[in-house]
Amino acid sequence: MKIFVRNLMLGAVLALLLASAVYAQEKCRLLVVSGHARIAISTATKTIMEEVKKEFPEAELLYLDQTYPDFKIDIRKERQRVSSADIIVLQYPIQWYSAPAIMKRWLEEVFTFGFAHDAKGGMLNGKTLILSMTSGAPESQYHVGERMGYPIDVYQLPLVQLADLCGMDFGGMVYTGGYNIMRKVADKDLHVQKAQEHSKMLIEKIKNAMASFK
Repeated sequence: MKIFVRNLMLGAVLALLLASAVYAQEKCRLLVVSGHARIAISTATKTIMEEVKKEFPEAELLYLDQTYPDFKIDIRKERQRVSSADIIVLQYPIQWYSAPAIMKRWLEEVFTFGFAHDAKGGMLNGKTLILSMTSGAPESQYHVGERMGYPIDVYQLPLVQLADLCGMDFGGMVYTGGYNIMRKVADKDLHVQKAQEHSKMLIEKIKNAMASFK
């Protein structure tokens, strides 16, 4: 009888935890922004975006290259998109150590003084920003003394500071390298597998952000 009661209580606790996690996912509004310049030929970014969508079907996915091929950002629409989101993920391939031009343009046009921050502080309080990056160069090259000179997170400090200036919580970053753009066709499956592993780490960070959402 004691074992039965204990199992019953354990089952109830697990059910409560599961319900809480599901509620958090449904309550949080997730926006995932792809900064890839040509998503149609992407392996890593495309796979990561698809895997995140599988895990969070209600998430909004924004492909900047498809939405704004002419770089003419609909500022009003994008500010509404940002305002509606609780968690924002920036997904992009590293190009010259930072985000591609289309993502920089989006950030410059949308996260401006008077909307994202002002003289008194940040205006996007309560939102979380997560960075998710890939690179052609392997991770081993992003260290002091190696070819890229510094760790990858050093190069992403402007975006970390953006979150702080705008009053956002920084939910961390996920990075994997070695997606050589000169890869052989035979290597594509390996790159997809690598991107799927990246996705698992990103999904975990998103879930952590959702768990802390009030």
